[in-house]
Amino acid sequence: MCLILVIVGIIGFLRLSVREYPNITKPVVTVRTYFTGASAALVENQITTPIENTIATVAGVDAIRSTSSEGVSRITIEFSDGYDLNVGMNDLRDKIFAILRKLPQGVDAPVLSKSDSDSNPTVIVAITDPNENVLQLSDYVNRYILPAVQQTDGVSDVRIFGSLKYAMRLELDPDKMAAQNVTVADLTNILNAQNVNVPAGQLIGKNRDYPVIANAELHSAESFSHLIVRDTNGVITRFGDVANINVGAENPDASYRVHGVLGVALGIIPESTANIVTVSENIKQLISQLRTTLPPQMKLVEVYDRSDFVNESINEVYKAIFSAVILVIIIVFLFLGSLRSTLIPIVTIPLCLISIFAVLYFFNYSINTITLLALVLAIGLVVDDAIVMLENIYHYIEQGMSPFAAAIRGSKEILFAIIAMTITLAAVYLPITFTTGLTGTLFSQFAVTLAGTVLISGVVALTLSPMMSARLLKPTAHNSGYAKWLNNKLNQVMNAYKKLLEQVLNHRGFILVTLIVLGILGWRLAATMPTELMPTEDRAAIIASIQTPTNGSYNYLDPYAQQIEKIYAATPEVKNYFMSLGGNQGASSGYSMVTLTPWSQRQRTQQQVMQDLSQQFKNLPGVDVYLANPSALSRGFSSNNAIDIRISSAGDWPSLYALTHGLVKDLQDYPGIINLDTELELDNQEFNIAIKRTLAADLQVNVQDITDALATFFGGKTVGDFEFDSQTYDVVLQLKRTELKDMSAINKIYVRSATQKMIPLSSLVSVTPVVGPVDLSHYNRLRADQITADLAPGYSLGEVINYLQEFLPTHLPSNASYVFTGSSLDFLNAHNRMNMIFLLALIFIYLVLAAQFESFSDPFIVLFSVPLSIVGALLVLRLTNGTLNIFSQIGLVTLVGLIAKHGILITEFANQLQAKGMEVREAVVEAAARRLRPILMTTGAMVLGALPLALATGAGAASRQQIGWVIVGGMLIGTFFSLFVVPSAYITFAKNHKNLIKQA
Repeated sequence: MCLILVIVGIIGFLRLSVREYPNITKPVVTVRTYFTGASAALVENQITTPIENTIATVAGVDAIRSTSSEGVSRITIEFSDGYDLNVGMNDLRDKIFAILRKLPQGVDAPVLSKSDSDSNPTVIVAITDPNENVLQLSDYVNRYILPAVQQTDGVSDVRIFGSLKYAMRLELDPDKMAAQNVTVADLTNILNAQNVNVPAGQLIGKNRDYPVIANAELHSAESFSHLIVRDTNGVITRFGDVANINVGAENPDASYRVHGVLGVALGIIPESTANIVTVSENIKQLISQLRTTLPPQMKLVEVYDRSDFVNESINEVYKAIFSAVILVIIIVFLFLGSLRSTLIPIVTIPLCLISIFAVLYFFNYSINTITLLALVLAIGLVVDDAIVMLENIYHYIEQGMSPFAAAIRGSKEILFAIIAMTITLAAVYLPITFTTGLTGTLFSQFAVTLAGTVLISGVVALTLSPMMSARLLKPTAHNSGYAKWLNNKLNQVMNAYKKLLEQVLNHRGFILVTLIVLGILGWRLAATMPTELMPTEDRAAIIASIQTPTNGSYNYLDPYAQQIEKIYAATPEVKNYFMSLGGNQGASSGYSMVTLTPWSQRQRTQQQVMQDLSQQFKNLPGVDVYLANPSALSRGFSSNNAIDIRISSAGDWPSLYALTHGLVKDLQDYPGIINLDTELELDNQEFNIAIKRTLAADLQVNVQDITDALATFFGGKTVGDFEFDSQTYDVVLQLKRTELKDMSAINKIYVRSATQKMIPLSSLVSVTPVVGPVDLSHYNRLRADQITADLAPGYSLGEVINYLQEFLPTHLPSNASYVFTGSSLDFLNAHNRMNMIFLLALIFIYLVLAAQFESFSDPFIVLFSVPLSIVGALLVLRLTNGTLNIFSQIGLVTLVGLIAKHGILITEFANQLQAKGMEVREAVVEAAARRLRPILMTTGAMVLGALPLALATGAGAASRQQIGWVIVGGMLIGTFFSLFVVPSAYITFAKNHKNLIKQA
């Protein structure tokens, strides 16, 4: 049977996928809608709000967040955990399609993607070529590389950095237009009439038909320049007479540099539920294929890959598993003193660790940090049952029985205890499997892995271990010198322990006082322990967001970006760095990422490097640089900040702006948070142009001509397309860039009236400087602003959130509300659920033990030492600068079952001895002494098995250290006290099984 389990386990291992965590990402869909030239307020009113109102009725939607910016609406829809993303996408498409006709004319069709529009790319691929300029390189990337990346399995979206797109730029000269009596309407009409390519019909032959195409498209700057705009009495005005015409970049205000070298980059954003390791592998395979087709000097390299951390972290856990196995083998051998004896419990380790992969495959789980952590802890657990079985059999061999007879008697005697221990430990994790949200999703796989491994070990201990004992063990006369010496020493230890226990039992009041003191200590430790969602990991990557003052231009931003690049280059731990400026993120914004050298090759941690860089960036007063860790958990609406709050209001934007900025001002006095920032800004300098409609009517000027002239000159207008090198590009009509430096250009613009008079546009409009919003955000269809912040050194996430929960309700008006999102919300949900899990674990264990012991008092005795182990774990956690987080809390839950095993061993055997006629005190002293050796062995195995986690280094070390120290501290201190507390509790609360037998 064991061989069958191993074979099935190997098959399961080969078929399991690898990822950082279980699939904890909430299903998210982003809807983007472009409305070129529209203000943020117009986008909000005519696009965002109608779409939001429609999609709010889609089933499974948890929350809706939107941002309306100049020319674009972004709506992000978060579905419930476990909701089928494909079903959600189809429902959204149906709803949006139904309202397309209600959207304004000129709006592009909404585009849906299975990802959060604000999420960070998980893979970034840079393309450089010294022989090509950025425009040519961008064109190559868009033609040959981008389509292949977009079609890769698991890719939801591809963000392009530094890409420039070809366009036929018709840069209008207002002075020449006025001199030639040419208006925007004239030019637009000419382009619409002259630059066409339409089917003209067909030739119908006897046997074949031939299509006829009237090809009137323009293909070069020269052909556009020769277009005749006006012919006045033989005086011909051509397009080139009033405009500078060239094939150039549609939007030149964008750049991407890797190590200071210009290039283009593709940021790959996986589907919200995709496995980033699989996506990364697919991208790497694609890159290998593409490299064979690239021009000679073109380079295509990965400058960032989040899966590097995942793979390194997984490898570190594999190393921990190997180390734990070696340490457990050593401790078992030291306690048994015989290679033959050591082989019996040790063989359970590969059997259980390999077999559990069949269970993981059956449940459609994956190989990830969580399941592998469970396997590390399982190494110390799976030998427990076999050790207990072996020790009990060996006891009878020492009394002179043959190995076969000892195996029969010893296995029968210990049968109930092993079943009770196995079921009890498995029962600890039962509440986790029923938990929803992040905690349930994250640790269900941990629970099933550990519980499944323990159950398999119980089966092995009851079947294979007795059989191997009967075959491999020898009478004590054949023991080696070390084994005999060890047995003598352990007997001395057991006798000394019995004497000490007798004295302790004579002073049970002291034990009670000790329990009270330790209980108070534990309560104080738990109340003052720093709390957070997850430990801050060194992920060997740093994200930097660069912001200029409002209305800052690309030319303003670029010199500061170059200074930042010099700082990166001078930092010894920096391996790669890149800088992306302008483009879709806005001319005043920059985005950069730094990847650090591997963990083993640097002295400073990522956090220390970040602190150093932050200090240097403070010397750049012209820009704000915000540094952040790449997010470990992509859970719906999350930022890279520890604190993420949405303030919603039924009031207007100025009121909301005043409210949130007032909150930020008040929060500046709280020392627990730094880098406070808000999303809503109303200081964007704008120019409001109002049309004098009465005057326009009197002068017989069409209002449409006025608006078209304004939109064309200042915003640029796409007026058809042209074919260039077998690709189609836009034709852009716009004022010369040199004329766009201020509003004085409006004095040079003319429109034509119905009477063919040229009317200066400045006389038909009034220009008023105003201050307006940059972005307008909604949360669940209400106007909202986002407040983000980072934790100050020395403050924990739980401490800061507790403060904010007291602060915000007293500072918000009745028409406003707040909600935590991102990591803050995950922390609150996880904290509440972990408390419930801990309580349910105790209840489940108590009920299981009550059913097994057929007693309500015996389970109470068994669990009496649990609080002491928790105190020990918290004490060690505090001494090692740990926190209460998801990992340390799951370690505490695990401790409940581990320490309960000691109580089961003593209590169950004491009951047996009572049944044989011993008094209560005599029975528990003998039981505790007889079980001392297996208790010490199992504790040693568990502690040494967890030690590689506690001393972990490299990728993912912070999380492993937390759970490791909880197990080490809890087991050491809990075991010490359980050896005295359980017997004391037994004498006080246990039934008199001797009397029960007499009554029976």
